[in-house]
Amino acid sequence: FSKSIKIIEQNIIEISSLAKKNNADLYLIILPWPETLVFGQDVFNWEKFADDLCTKSNCNKLLNLFDDFRAIKEKNEKWLHLIYIKDDVHLTKFGNNLIANKVVSEF
Repeated sequence: FSKSIKIIEQNIIEISSLAKKNNADLYLIILPWPETLVFGQDVFNWEKFADDLCTKSNCNKLLNLFDDFRAIKEKNEKWLHLIYIKDDVHLTKFGNNLIANKVVSEF
């Protein structure tokens, strides 16, 4: 696990370097998998990791959708099928629209 996390860090830092060389911006967007919404982040905190990674890579901005997804989970008993494709971590049309609307509202 630690080795994989290090590879992610190295790759994002390299992407950031390439973006800067090409006068491009780097934005990181994070969202939880269903298991994260159910079990939390006691073992590994993706939000903290992404925040630290944005700092290390000098990203322009981190868009964190964890609170948006948590709010939907708290308000909707059928949140899992509303946001995620059945038995999958990929998003439904609703989930994708949630991300798109967040990106549009941020920029």
